[in-house]
Amino acid sequence: MQRDYEVQCETARLDLDLISKKRLERVSKEFKIAFVRRRSREDIDAFLNDENAFSKVNIHSGIERIQISARREEEKIQGLYSELDLLDALERMQPSGIYSAQVPFVPSFWSAFQTPLQPTSIEEFRIKFKELSPAFAQFGMDELSDSEQCAEFTTSFLGIASGICATRDAAQARNFSKRGIPSHLRASMWDLMIQSDMFIDYSTYAQDECRSIRAQIAKYSLLTDRIILNDVNDWCKNDDTFFVFEDMIKGILLLWGRDGWILKNAPNASGVSITDMDSKLAGTMKGKWGLPIQKYPPNGLYPFRGLSNYAMIVSFIQPEIEPAYITFRQLYVRYFHNLHTISCHPHSLPNLLVTFESLLKSLDPLLFLHLTQNAGTAPIKFAFRWILYGFVGVLDVEQVLLLWDRILGFETTELLSAVAAALFLFRRERLMHVRGEKDVEAVLSDFSMVKVMPLLQHYYFVHGRSLDKLPKEWRSFTSVASEEVDSES
Repeated sequence: MQRDYEVQCETARLDLDLISKKRLERVSKEFKIAFVRRRSREDIDAFLNDENAFSKVNIHSGIERIQISARREEEKIQGLYSELDLLDALERMQPSGIYSAQVPFVPSFWSAFQTPLQPTSIEEFRIKFKELSPAFAQFGMDELSDSEQCAEFTTSFLGIASGICATRDAAQARNFSKRGIPSHLRASMWDLMIQSDMFIDYSTYAQDECRSIRAQIAKYSLLTDRIILNDVNDWCKNDDTFFVFEDMIKGILLLWGRDGWILKNAPNASGVSITDMDSKLAGTMKGKWGLPIQKYPPNGLYPFRGLSNYAMIVSFIQPEIEPAYITFRQLYVRYFHNLHTISCHPHSLPNLLVTFESLLKSLDPLLFLHLTQNAGTAPIKFAFRWILYGFVGVLDVEQVLLLWDRILGFETTELLSAVAAALFLFRRERLMHVRGEKDVEAVLSDFSMVKVMPLLQHYYFVHGRSLDKLPKEWRSFTSVASEEVDSES
């Protein structure tokens, strides 16, 4: 059963890779753009001598040189696969052979996506994530009051965080992060959790790591660069929150696209041999140009539509591109890559979707049945996008960061599934009156005022449990959590 599921995941992943490769080749032919193009000496010097060089690398082969008509045409180039391609691939993964014989029949309205995995139950969730319960003070919630008790909590919390940063204890940092991190210490704490073995200055390390990658960006342009930069333009231009970080996001993703470290460390990163795509170009690169590209893309991964969302998370943490990129690549290999990859990894997209569906059915089976039978839509279709992009663009930026504090602390993205299920319960009253998919979409369209911690505490530690059955230390938090959750309505 497990083996059959592994085969399905691998087949779906390879199919997406093939789709991406064919689309890349089609874009190259349609727009007459080489996979690799060497820059002029003037452009190389301009890039290497300009501190703001990333802001001047546009979707074209040169630095800020293109006619307006050509610029508009090339802006049509999109990511090589989209969220719809991913969702279609998941929907095509149907049980077969021995797999279907060992899994009891489950009506389609009760499960949009079946796997042999055992998702976390509500009780298991409460044990696994006990530090999220009202028994523990939380940053991002308990410091917001003007009371003297909250002021003492904030002072104490900041003192502990500063002490952890000073001693560089990664285990303590992870344990602390489970309850949220003050914004001014977030960069230090995140870097400590993901780079705990570093003994040199973080900024110096980042500059050293990125120096050779910057040199390659200066020497040649890639067709995938244009795809990446178009994605940044598309996602940033319609969001005032991230518009000011556009240059940093461009820099992060251009570095990501050339980084051989990603090829070595990201699961399933392989790319294709440049010889297989264009043998003549490969010969020129190796001989006349002396460019060190063995795989295409150099990082082994095809850029997809929405990739920019992951860089947006980091853009609020680090003020400079190189340190931001080093943080990003660690987060990418550990977490982000799994969010857009079909695999059997416990934290991969299919498993997170199954966990979401299981939690929602456990918390409110009537709501789940109403949406699938009466409204005729699967909740997973809406949660899919939230989970895929780590709630960027769904929740307020600070709430996204507070959520990712906890993800790094617990070292699991299961919390994305938990928040997605809780958001459905948060809008339960209105969802129980919907009669179609468009109605559901309208109800779930705006969560910008939702606070993550009151949401999680209310629906996983308080909701559906009478006060006399709650642990004593939780009871006083019940009304507070409810008020915080309801304040958005």
